[in-house]
Amino acid sequence: MDKNTYHAIRAHIAYQRGEPGGARLSLRGGDLSGINLSKLSFMGCGLPGVGFVRSKLVATVFDSADLFGANFESCQLATASFRRADLRGTNFARADMPGANLEGANLRPGRIVNWDTGRQDLADTRTSLENANLANAKLCGADLTQAEMSFTVLSGADLSEAQMFAANLTSANLQGAVLRGAKMTHANLCGAVLQDADLSGADLRDATLRNVDLTSANLRNTNLQGAVYRDTATPLPVDIQAALRTHAAWVSSGGREGRRADFSGMNLSGLDFSGTDFSGAGFRGAVLRNCLFNNAVLTLTDLRNVVLDDASLLNAQMNGANLADARLQRCAMRGARFGEVPLRTAEGKPTGRSWPANLCGADLTAADLRGADLRGARLDGVILTEANLSAADLRGCDLHQVDLRPATVIGIRLDRS
Repeated sequence: MDKNTYHAIRAHIAYQRGEPGGARLSLRGGDLSGINLSKLSFMGCGLPGVGFVRSKLVATVFDSADLFGANFESCQLATASFRRADLRGTNFARADMPGANLEGANLRPGRIVNWDTGRQDLADTRTSLENANLANAKLCGADLTQAEMSFTVLSGADLSEAQMFAANLTSANLQGAVLRGAKMTHANLCGAVLQDADLSGADLRDATLRNVDLTSANLRNTNLQGAVYRDTATPLPVDIQAALRTHAAWVSSGGREGRRADFSGMNLSGLDFSGTDFSGAGFRGAVLRNCLFNNAVLTLTDLRNVVLDDASLLNAQMNGANLADARLQRCAMRGARFGEVPLRTAEGKPTGRSWPANLCGADLTAADLRGADLRGARLDGVILTEANLSAADLRGCDLHQVDLRPATVIGIRLDRS
């Protein structure tokens, strides 16, 4: 802390105590990191862009303060109060703030200004609560539009009437949370824990709820129109549901957290996996007869040698999936996508190459592939006897070793030659 900032803090403390020479703190882009400021009041103060990294702020009051673009990363904020504060673009990543009060706070994205140059960034910065602990916090009426809340602990938190449009709550813990009337359209709750959560009257239109167990949640008058979620009338076994939650964390963290789901060799016949995200999971040699995978995500999933007879994969995403030597007799796959997955470097840069779906040697006897997207898929030795490929897209496929004569192929799309 520089000398001017130190004197400003001392003057603010004097102001709070009503002592001579006191002045309310106003600080732009300053650094208050690593300081113990617990139980002080910064109500109504202007502190945009201030850094509080790893500071101790237990029971500190920031009500109605201007904290636009402030940084509270890894702070101790238990029972701190931010009621009606301007928290646009603020960073609370890994902050410990159980019991904090953020009622009516504004946590929408903010366009952060570089105070050194005065140049305004082109892209809005999302408010981040990633990996933060907000257990039993109060967020009633808070504006969390597009907030980053993946892996956030919100167990027992009150989010009634909160604005959460397009918020990212991937793998968040919302056990026992109150979300009555929350506006959560287009929110991503993949892998979130919603056990005993109250979602009554919440708006979850077009939200993503893959790998989420809703069987104990209160869904009275909840709007789930267009949302991707599992039918609560067909719950999965407890061990399977637990594996799906940790798998969702593995996917969303790029392998840093959670664990890859591996069901290789297991007999899971008859289970309903509709709307589930199995990206990168392992099913090699599994028996999956009569299973439902409608609208499921099976991108880059290992399905070699599986038995999927009479299963349903309507509109499933199977880009880059490996189905070599799999058996899919009488399988319903209308609208399924077997496209290519673009390959990227470890830094996330495109390589210009793609990983195709692999159906080499697969048995698709009497399978329903109407309208399926098979562009670029590997089909060497595939069996298509009595299969229906009407309106399927086969552009980019090498069909020299594929016998399409036993199949129905009305209106299929092929490369011109």
